[in-house]
Amino acid sequence: MSTALCTATLADLPALAELNRLVYSREPLAEIVFLDWPNPATQLPYYTSLLQDRFRDPRTEVLKITDAASGAILASVCWTLVTGDAEASGIANTTLPAGVNVEFIGKMVANIRKVDALIAGRKHFTINSLFVAEDQQEKGLASQMMRACLAKADEAELPTYLVSFPGAHSFYYKFGFKDVGTLDIEMKDAEEGGRDLGLYESYAMLRE
Repeated sequence: MSTALCTATLADLPALAELNRLVYSREPLAEIVFLDWPNPATQLPYYTSLLQDRFRDPRTEVLKITDAASGAILASVCWTLVTGDAEASGIANTTLPAGVNVEFIGKMVANIRKVDALIAGRKHFTINSLFVAEDQQEKGLASQMMRACLAKADEAELPTYLVSFPGAHSFYYKFGFKDVGTLDIEMKDAEEGGRDLGLYESYAMLRE
C-alpha cells in the first residue's frame, strides 16, 4: 500500500474523531471516562471537541497518514510547540460534552498537570496524541510520524515531551525518550460500590 504523510485539516475532523474513538476505546480508562460506555454516541462528541481545540490552537500541528489510493486516514499525530507559559495537555482545556465522567476527568487533569510541571517553563514540543488504525499497526506508520515530528524538534534544538499509555511505553524508548515521571490513575467510580478497574499507570517521557 502506498501512503502519504501530510497536514490534516478541519475537513478531516469526523474521520479523525472516529479513528481516535476506535483506538482509545481499547484503553481501560475509556470504561470510566464515559458514563454510558460503550455507547459511541457519547464518545464521538468528546473526541470531536478535543480535536477541534487542537485545530484551533495555532501552536498545534495535526498530521495524518493516508492511503494514497483511497484517501482513508490510517494514522495521525497531534503535537504542540509550548513556549513555557501555557499548558500543553489538550484535555485540560477541552469543554466536556454530556455523558462524560466530569469528576474522573477532573482527577485526570490534576494528575496531568502534576507531570506537565516537570517541564514547565521550558520551551519544548509536546506530542499530545498519536494513533494508528488497528488494522494498520505494526506497519511502521507510528515510526514514520515520530520521525517527522522529531526531525523538526531536532532542527529547532528543542526537547520533546509526552505522556505515554502503558502499551506504547517501550515504543518511545526507540526514539530516545526517557522516563521522567509517572501518572497513576485509580480507575474507579466515585460512588460507593461502583466499578474499580485498578491502577492505570502512564509515563511522562522526555527526549532532549
